[in-house]
Amino acid sequence: MQLHALHTPTLTTLFSKPERRITNVLFMCIGFVVTTLIVAAMLIPTAPPAAALYIAPGQLVKSETNPAVYLIFDNKRYSFPNERTFFSWHQDFSEVSVISEAALSAFPLTKNVTYRPGLKPVKINTDPKVYAIASGGVLRWITNEQIAASIYGENWNTAVDDIPDAFFTNYTIGNPITEASMFDRTLELNINQSFNPSTQTVTESTPIGCQYENPICKEYEICSQNTCVRNLTASGVVAEYLTCLSTTEQQEIGAGFDINFVESADQAWEHPDYICDFSSDGSTGLPLYNQLRFLKNISFNRPLPFTNGKTIYEFMRLQTVSPEKYASSTGRLQISAYPSCDIGSSGYQLSLPTSTVFMVNLGGYVSRIYPVVSGSPTCEKYVPTPDFPSVLNGRYSNPIYLATLLVHESYHAITAKYHNAPDGSDKTIEQMGAWAAQFYFDAWIALYSTNVDANTKQLAKEYAADILKERFTENLCPADTALKSIVNLITPETCQ
Repeated sequence: MQLHALHTPTLTTLFSKPERRITNVLFMCIGFVVTTLIVAAMLIPTAPPAAALYIAPGQLVKSETNPAVYLIFDNKRYSFPNERTFFSWHQDFSEVSVISEAALSAFPLTKNVTYRPGLKPVKINTDPKVYAIASGGVLRWITNEQIAASIYGENWNTAVDDIPDAFFTNYTIGNPITEASMFDRTLELNINQSFNPSTQTVTESTPIGCQYENPICKEYEICSQNTCVRNLTASGVVAEYLTCLSTTEQQEIGAGFDINFVESADQAWEHPDYICDFSSDGSTGLPLYNQLRFLKNISFNRPLPFTNGKTIYEFMRLQTVSPEKYASSTGRLQISAYPSCDIGSSGYQLSLPTSTVFMVNLGGYVSRIYPVVSGSPTCEKYVPTPDFPSVLNGRYSNPIYLATLLVHESYHAITAKYHNAPDGSDKTIEQMGAWAAQFYFDAWIALYSTNVDANTKQLAKEYAADILKERFTENLCPADTALKSIVNLITPETCQ
């Protein structure tokens, strides 16, 4: 990045030549200090006045008289708490530029920069636990040495960096990592290539191939015959989807929703009750119950932007509905499932004279354990391909595909927000309609889920990108800076 100036005044870039690189740097809480002798030797020319400067977001700067180095973002300056934090993001000081004291003071001092996610395991001086750092400065305890070795390699213990106690409050504590698949190190590094205080993430790079001896594939891929192909393994809540619900789980889910298995005019249910048979080719209540468990157990390291701080399951349990409206309702989301695939899905809010009903109708493709060809009125089975051979990994068969549709229709029912553009689309993402809710849910799975495998995260990212491209007619960019960054993570450079 470069420091730009209006009227082309003279600028100096610190350490712009290799022979000026300095290794003896003292770090302080508000930045890092270079010895006066070395700074004087640099013969720094006068920087332009503050009013003449435009400083690009992400620029590293220091003043003529103060050796502390800062990161400029959102018209604020961020401090590097120590040397290790700085070098987790930058290789050297070649991009640090010198500005006047007046120009520097125009940017109010704000938070500290946190350590780059995914780079190394870290610990606190007075805490024996070893943590992985996830996006957003979230510390996640690595619960045993085997997991640490799987994530960071056999020599993980030699790579541990210390975070001083004084800077512990710069971070938040997330969910512990109880299995290696719960932390996607490659994804964290790819989406955190430069510090962004809104999300601490940037656009992923795209792999171009691999060599068998030295694979460069993404975490969700494996190297096969010198080609990166999708890794079809599953873990966490996705693998859990293909396990049977206990009786207690069935009762808890049944108590949380008003679930009805409705006969279609031309088709009856084969197994409307919960029968755990994953080989069934007929209509069964198993997928719906397992989808609801999926939504109950999925976790994120930051709240979704449309659930008022609640989990997605709590949102669907009507915990964000106003007390007045909740009191006049049945108290549960009504989900009516149909066995026929020529019935589409819908969600709506029904206001009766004495009550409010939150209703979701689900077509027959939600009643099949096998993947149904999108739009097929006869519930035609999706034919597996070499890339997607199992029920967990198909474009339309991974549990997140149906889960996001269920979130979409539930959002309609709970918020009474309906599509306002042709062909069932929404005009803008800023209106926060059902397509926006589905987009953010998919994006959160891709970026912030803590118990979803890497393959599913990539599928979620693809779903989110499709929604952005196809389901908004006027504006894809939210006004909120942090949410705008999320859009750019899914489809780079969409929002300028």
